[in-house]
Amino acid sequence: MKGKDSLMKKEKLLSSLAATSLVLTQAGQLSVFAEENNNSVIEPETSEKETTTIEKTEKELLQEKINEAQKKADEAKEAEEKAQKVYDTYNEGTYVPTKANVNTLKYNYDASSLEAQKAIVSELEKQVANLEENQKKLGQANEKKKALQTQLDETTNALADANSKLQEAQKKYDALLSGTSEEEISKDVEEKEKALAEAKKALEEAQTTVSTLAQQKAETEAKVTEATQNVENAQKAYAEAQTSVNEAQKALDTAVANYNEKKAIYDGASDPTIKAQYEADIVNAENELVTAQTNLQVALENQTAKANAVTSAEKSLSDVNQEILNLDAQIAEKQKALDGLNQTINDAETALNEAKTQLETAKANQASKEKELETAKANLEKAKQDVVTQQSKVNEAQEAAIAQEKVVTQLRTDKEQAQAKIEQGSKGFFEAYGCTDALKILEAQSTANGGSTNIGAENDATSLENFKRALSMVRYGNALRTSDTNFTGREDLKVNPTLFAIAQVQINATANGKTFDHSSLYNVGENISASSRSETDEVFYNGWYASEKQVYEYITAKGWTIVDVNNDEAKYNEVMNAVGHSNIQVGHYKNLIGLNSDVTGTAYVYSKTPAPDGYRCNVGQVFDYVSRSNYITDVNTMTIDEFEAQFNAYYNKLMNADSILKDGELKLEALKAELENQRQVLGTKTAAQTNAQTNVATVQTQVTQATNATARAKANVATKQAAFDKLCDDDTAFNMANEITGLRTQKAQLETVDRVNAQKALENAQQEKKDADQNVENKKGIVNDAQATLKKRKDVLDEANKGIETAKANLDVAEKDVDANSKALGEALKDESTKKALYDASQKTLETATKDAQQKADELKTAKAEETKKASVVQTAKASLEAATLKQKSLKDLKAEIAGTQEQIGAYQKAIKDFNEAIAKLDETIGQLENEQASIEDVKGQVEKAYEAYKKLCADPTGFMDVVDSENDVVLGLYSKMGSMRTAYEEYATALNVFLGVEAQWNANKEQLENASRDYETAKAELDKANKALTSYLDKIKKEEEAKKAEEEAKKAEEEAKKKAEVEAKKVAEGAKKTQSESQEKTGTVNTGAETALGFYALSGVLGLAGVAFTGKHARKED
Repeated sequence: MKGKDSLMKKEKLLSSLAATSLVLTQAGQLSVFAEENNNSVIEPETSEKETTTIEKTEKELLQEKINEAQKKADEAKEAEEKAQKVYDTYNEGTYVPTKANVNTLKYNYDASSLEAQKAIVSELEKQVANLEENQKKLGQANEKKKALQTQLDETTNALADANSKLQEAQKKYDALLSGTSEEEISKDVEEKEKALAEAKKALEEAQTTVSTLAQQKAETEAKVTEATQNVENAQKAYAEAQTSVNEAQKALDTAVANYNEKKAIYDGASDPTIKAQYEADIVNAENELVTAQTNLQVALENQTAKANAVTSAEKSLSDVNQEILNLDAQIAEKQKALDGLNQTINDAETALNEAKTQLETAKANQASKEKELETAKANLEKAKQDVVTQQSKVNEAQEAAIAQEKVVTQLRTDKEQAQAKIEQGSKGFFEAYGCTDALKILEAQSTANGGSTNIGAENDATSLENFKRALSMVRYGNALRTSDTNFTGREDLKVNPTLFAIAQVQINATANGKTFDHSSLYNVGENISASSRSETDEVFYNGWYASEKQVYEYITAKGWTIVDVNNDEAKYNEVMNAVGHSNIQVGHYKNLIGLNSDVTGTAYVYSKTPAPDGYRCNVGQVFDYVSRSNYITDVNTMTIDEFEAQFNAYYNKLMNADSILKDGELKLEALKAELENQRQVLGTKTAAQTNAQTNVATVQTQVTQATNATARAKANVATKQAAFDKLCDDDTAFNMANEITGLRTQKAQLETVDRVNAQKALENAQQEKKDADQNVENKKGIVNDAQATLKKRKDVLDEANKGIETAKANLDVAEKDVDANSKALGEALKDESTKKALYDASQKTLETATKDAQQKADELKTAKAEETKKASVVQTAKASLEAATLKQKSLKDLKAEIAGTQEQIGAYQKAIKDFNEAIAKLDETIGQLENEQASIEDVKGQVEKAYEAYKKLCADPTGFMDVVDSENDVVLGLYSKMGSMRTAYEEYATALNVFLGVEAQWNANKEQLENASRDYETAKAELDKANKALTSYLDKIKKEEEAKKAEEEAKKAEEEAKKKAEVEAKKVAEGAKKTQSESQEKTGTVNTGAETALGFYALSGVLGLAGVAFTGKHARKED
C-alpha cells in the first residue's frame, strides 16, 4: 500500500506540475507582457485568475484521461513485449529447429523415396532393355536357325534329287554298256574312225577329180562365154550392117518412090489422060481401103478367138499339172504314212523287247532296293538312338557350361566389386543376404548419423576380418553352454544377422566411449570384455564363464545370491578368497548358460593403438530370445554352422576373388571344351542320323521309284505288246500300199496322155494365136498401105494440078536423090557381106566351144556322181562313227556325271553336317539366350515386385513391406533402399509428432502475442484519442486568446495613434515655442514647457517599441 500510495502521489504531482506549467506559462507571459507594457493598460488581475481556474479544471480532466490511456498503453506494451519475448524464445529455440528437423527428415525421406524409385525404375528400364536386346538376339538367332533349317531342307532335298540323279545316270550308263564294255566300244570307235578316214580319202580323190573337171569345165564354159560374146558382137555388127542396108534400101525405095511420085506428078501435069487416070486411081484406092479395113476387123475377131483358145488350153494344161501335183502330194503323204507305219511296227517291236528287258531289270532293282531299305531303316534306328543318347550328354554338358558361365559372370562381377565389398565390411555381407534389419542398425549407429560405427573400417567391429574373428566365439561359447555341469541339457545358441549387427554397434560404442562400459543401445543381454592386446576366445570366456562359474557354484552352495554377496563385504571377501580371483559376478555366466536366450551374436574389435576406452581389444556377445525379441524373428535365425557357411562363402569369394574366378574360368573352359567335344560327337552322330535318314528317304524313294518302275514296266510291256499286236493285225499298211499304186497309175496316165495332149493343144492354140496375130498385123499393114496409097494419089493429083514447071523441077531433084541413095545402098551391102562372114565364123567357133564344154560337163557329171557316191560312203561311215562316238561320249559323260553327282552328294552330305552343326550351335545360343531371358525376366519380375512393394510402402510407409526371396544383389539393394526409405519415414513421422506438439504451443504463443499486440494497439489508440482531445481544447483556447489579443492590439493602436497625434501636436506646439524662443533668444526670451513635452514624447516612443518587440518573441514561443 505504501508503494502504491507513493505512486499515486507521484502521478498526481506530475499532473499538477503539468497544469501549473501551463498556467505559469500563460501567467508569465502576461507578467512579462505586463512588466513590459504598463499595468494601466491590461485587464484587471481578478478577471484573469478566474479564467485560469476554469481552464485548469478542464485540462486536468483531459490530462487524467491521457494519463490513464498512457498507463494502459504502457501496460499493454509491456504485455506485448513479454508475449513477443516468449514467442521469439520458443520460436527460435524450439519451433524453428523442430520444424527444420522435420523438414530435413521429410527431405531425407523424400530423397530416399526418390532414390529408391529412381533405382527401381532405372533397374526396371535396364532389365527391360536387357530383355529387349535378348529378345532381339533370340529373334535373330531363331531367324538364322530358320534360314539354316530351310537351307538344310533344301540341301536334303537336293541330296535326294542327287541320289535319284545318280541312280538314273547309273541306269543309263548300265543300259549303254548292255552286252559290251568300254574297251569294245573304244575299239569299235577306232575301227569306224579308220573306215571313215579311208572313205574320206576316196572322197578327197573324187573331189580332186571333180575339182579338176570343174576347172576344165569352167575354162570351156569361159570359152563358150567368150565365143558367145563374139557371136553376139558379130551378130550385133551384122544386124547393124543389115539395118544399114535396110535403111539404105528404104532410103533408096523412098527416093525411088519419091521419084516415081514426082514422075507421076510430072506426067499428070503434062498429060491430061494420065491425070484422069489419077483421079480414077483415087476412087480405086478408096475402095481398096474399105476392103482392107473390113478384112482387118475380121482378123481382129479371129485374133480374139484364138487368144481365148490359148487361155483355155493353158488352163487345161494347168489343171492337168495341178492334178499331177495333187497326186504327188497324196502319194508323198501316203508314202510317208506307210513309212511311218512300217517304222512304227519296227519301233513297236523294238520297244516291246526293250520294255520286257526293263521289266526284268525293274523287278531285280525293286528286290534289291527293298532289301537295301530294310538295312537302311535298321541303321537309322541305331543312329537315332545314338543321337538321343549323345543329345543327353550334350544337354548335360551345356547345362553345366551355362551354369558355370553364370557362376563366372557373377565371379567377374564379384571380383570387380570385391574390394568395395571388403571395404563395406559386414554391411556388404548383410546386403548380399538381404538382412535389412541388420543394415538399419548399422546405418542408425554409423558415424554418418552420429554413432560410433565406422562401417567396414579396419579398427571397427564391422570389418570382415573382425567379423570373421568373432564367429569362433559363438562356437566356443556354445561348447561351454552345452557342456555345463550346472545347467545340463542346454542346446547351442543359434545366431541371427541382426544380433551380430547389434553386437558390432554396441561394442563399437563401448570401444569409443571414454570408459569401458555397456553402451545399452539396444534391449538385449550383453557380455563384454576388453584387453590391451589380442586374446584368444579362451581368455575372454575364462572371464565370462570359468571364473564366474566358480563364483556361481560357491555362492549357490552357500545358498547365497550375488546380491547377497555384493551387499556383504565379508561374504564378498570370502568368495574372493575361495575362488582365488576378484571377478566376483555371475551375470556373464548366466547370460551364456541361461534359459532366457536362444539366439546370440558376437563382435570383436582390435586396434593397433588403444581405443578411446583405453583398450586395443574389445569383444562382446549379445543374447536375445526369439519369441520375445523386439529385433529378430525365426526368419534368418540359423545355426552357427549355417551362418558361418554363408559368411565363409561370402568372405572367401571376396578374399579369393582372383583365384576363384581363375578356377571358375578354367572349369568353364574345361566344360566348354567338353561341350564342344560332345557337340562334335553329336554333330557326327547327327550327321550319321541325317545321312541315315537321307539314306532311308533316298532308298525309300528308290524303293517307291523301283516299285513304280516295275509297275510302269509291266504296264509298259502290256501296252507295247497290245500296240505291236494291233499293228501286226492291222491291214492299214497293205491298203495304203495299194492306194499309192493306184495314185501312181493315175499320175502316169496324166503325165503321159493328158498332159501331152494338153501341151499339144496349147502349142496348137498358141500357133494359131500367133498366126492370127500376124494376120492382124498384115491386115493393119494393108490398111495402112491403102491409106498411104490413097493419100499419095491425092497428093500426086494435087501436085500435078500445080503446073508442069514445078513438077519438072521436083522430078529433077528426086532423080538426083535416087542416084545418091543407090550409091549408099551399094556401100551398105558391101559392109553387110563382110559382117556376115565374121558372124558365120564366130558361130562355128561357138559351136566348137559348146561341144567341148558339153563334153567336160558330161565328164564332170560322171565325176560328181562318183563323188556323191563316195560322199555317201563318208556320211555312212561318219554317221556310224558319230553313233559310236556318241555312245562313247555318253558313257564318258554319264561316268563324269556319276562322279560329279557322287562328289555333289558328298558336298551335300558335308553341307548337311555343317548345317546340323551350325543349327546345334544356334540351339546352344538360343538355349543360352532363353536361359538369359528367363534370368532377365526373373530379375525383372523381382524388380517389378520391388516396385509394387515400393508403391505399397509409399501408400503406407508404416505398413508391412513385402520382401522377395532373391539372390540378386541389385534386388536386395533395392529392398535395402526401401528399408532406408522406411527408416527415414519412421524418423520423419516421429519428428513430425514432436513438431505437432511444438506447433500447438507455438500457435498458442502466437495467439497470445497477437492478443497482446491488439491490446497494445487499442491502448495506443485511446492514448492518441486523449491527446487529440487535449490538443483540440488547447487549440480552441489559443484561438480565443488570439482573437482577444487582436482586439486589444487594435484598441491599443487606436490609443497610440491618438497619443501620437497629441505628441505630434505637442511637437508642433513645441516647435512653434522653440521658434518663438529662438526668436525670443534672438530677442532674449526662454520657453521650458516645450522641452519637457518633447522629452516625454521620446520616452513614450521608446517604451512602445520595447513592448512590441517582447510581444513578438512570446508569440514565437507559443507557436
